[in-house]
Amino acid sequence: KNYEQGSEEALTADAQAMEKLEMVAQLSSPIGTPSDLEAVLQSLHAARDKHIFRLLATIANPNHSSSARARAFEDLPKRAKSLGSNTAAWVKKLARRCAMGGFVNQDSVSTCILLAQECFHEGDIDCAMVFLRAVKTAIDAFPRLATSKESFGTLVELFGECQSSHVKNKRQIEEARTVSLLGTILALASRSLTLASSDPKGKSKDGSDDDSSFQDDVQDLLIRLCTRDGTAMQARNAVFTMAQLSKNSSTSSPASD
Repeated sequence: KNYEQGSEEALTADAQAMEKLEMVAQLSSPIGTPSDLEAVLQSLHAARDKHIFRLLATIANPNHSSSARARAFEDLPKRAKSLGSNTAAWVKKLARRCAMGGFVNQDSVSTCILLAQECFHEGDIDCAMVFLRAVKTAIDAFPRLATSKESFGTLVELFGECQSSHVKNKRQIEEARTVSLLGTILALASRSLTLASSDPKGKSKDGSDDDSSFQDDVQDLLIRLCTRDGTAMQARNAVFTMAQLSKNSSTSSPASD
């Protein structure tokens, strides 16, 4: 609104605003298919009620009083209702993300995962579980936060170490239900994880076999849970994770475009 409609400045500002909205969407909970998300973002981007964004800004600013932020939370669904049910539902999730500000981000989740593994190696299972619960809480709302290659790879590595026949503190691990919690975390993260698609020779799109072997390792661990070591809930999460990884990988392949 600061520029003349149709001007180069207005078009540039509009494109930048949409780009920032898409960036925020990458850190929020997934919604349906990519086309569903695109429709939601376009609907929000074209919203005439700009007060929606002022409310989100109020929620995101920790300097506002708790009562002011609470009022913004109450008013936001009413404002977003006119944009359609899908957009209104996603705006509520976005508000939760804004409320967390810099507290929940990819760096903090990655650090918690690394600390959980370090505590596990030191034999402090209780402390490892504290960090893993924090990870689970974060990615329950924002699964993409645990989908970097380093974070997901560390989770898979820890998952395998817990199932190793040579692992120490096996009884404590079973009592703490560490494998179950890790299985749940992997299932949540897999909703937003895309591994490089592979050709029939097992090579990834970029010519390396790293992603292919990584996915094979993940599947071997999950199949083991389903067929030998896991409880019913662990097997359920394992099947869901394998299904999501397979679905995401096929969606990213050229043949599906």
